[in-house]
Amino acid sequence: MVVLNLLINNDCNLNCPYCYVNSVNASGDNGGAERIKVSDIDRIMKDLHQDDISAVHIFGGEPFLHPKLKEICRIFHDYTIPVNIATNATIVEPHIPWLHKQQVSISVNLFGNQDIVELLQYEYPINKVLYNTRIMVETGLDVTGIYPVFQARENAKKTAEFYFDTIKETHDQTGVDNYFLLYLSKLGRAKDNWKTIKTELYRPDNWLLFLKMLQMKLRKERVPFSIYAEPAFESSHIFFEVPPEAIQCDLLIRQNLVLDYNMDMYPCILVRALNEASRGIKYNGDINALINRFNDMQANFITDNAQVCRSCKQLMYCCPCVPYIQDSMKDYRCSSKDKQGTLMGCPLVTVKL
Repeated sequence: MVVLNLLINNDCNLNCPYCYVNSVNASGDNGGAERIKVSDIDRIMKDLHQDDISAVHIFGGEPFLHPKLKEICRIFHDYTIPVNIATNATIVEPHIPWLHKQQVSISVNLFGNQDIVELLQYEYPINKVLYNTRIMVETGLDVTGIYPVFQARENAKKTAEFYFDTIKETHDQTGVDNYFLLYLSKLGRAKDNWKTIKTELYRPDNWLLFLKMLQMKLRKERVPFSIYAEPAFESSHIFFEVPPEAIQCDLLIRQNLVLDYNMDMYPCILVRALNEASRGIKYNGDINALINRFNDMQANFITDNAQVCRSCKQLMYCCPCVPYIQDSMKDYRCSSKDKQGTLMGCPLVTVKL
């Protein structure tokens, strides 16, 4: 079973600094925009048995700029395959009736509040996003709020309090019950801001402390919403009841594929964020061959390059994330080479706080 991640277009009406995709600005003629064809979707579904796909996640760019988005979703709906769309929600309102009819779930990219807008000096239309999100919830759509997490206060503990208050306010305004916190990296999310934003929050001790403080706040307040997060590291003493299961690279055991508008496939979005054609494989309809090729590439790359961590006592337990060691041949999240510290996990694994 495969989770199919479809990057259907690269044009967007916004320019969020934490976005994975180097989107082109949407203009009147959408100059420079690249979009997947409906015929390509038909081809995928003819090649694959419907039981091969467990879910489809659609993102961009801004997916609702794709003129055939409704038709694309209908194809999967006809095969009874669940579809989720990640959107900035600024232009979603006219599409709500067919989204509801096709039972599409929505993930809304939220920027935070005015403090974050000022921190990154980007005018995000947060009021429009919140308004449209509320409308979607009221129509019965399944909506998840997605938050990129920046160091909004002077330390991890106060930043956790800031995001608790921000999400609580968002819940009161929109009715969204589930929220997802992104671990930012200099590879994809926030790669354009990495040299200007405060990065202390993303180091092992600070990030895990942030999650611990947020988890404690949630349990103390007994709020009517849930928060999910990407731990990025293993820490059983932080996640008291359910420590993250996938500590090693997740790609060797999970079938998770990214397909972009050029019909190029990647094993995960972080690999595609490298912008290296050699890391992608042109889709040819043989999904098993694609998965085997990725697994071999992953295993060989790890074997060849793990020598950079030769002096680290964690080598037997800590598998470096392939995309993360591209720049310096060392996973930049690593905090120690001569003693056992926090084990690194897949930065895309999600747990409930």
